Amino acid sequence: MGSKGCKLDYEGAICSCGYGCKYRDERIAILKAEVEQLKGDLDAALIWIREAKDK
Repeated sequence: MGSKGCKLDYEGAICSCGYGCKYRDERIAILKAEVEQLKGDLDAALIWIREAKDK
């Protein structure tokens, strides 16, 4: 980043750069949605693997 007074919080949102942390909640919501999607994909893959093994 390099700009003085800028830092990233652990979610990767821009903080103390004149923005405050206004992107933080939005970023967390996106990450949570992505995690839920991945969980669904993983569950589907596990079911497919179990069914394939049973054949």
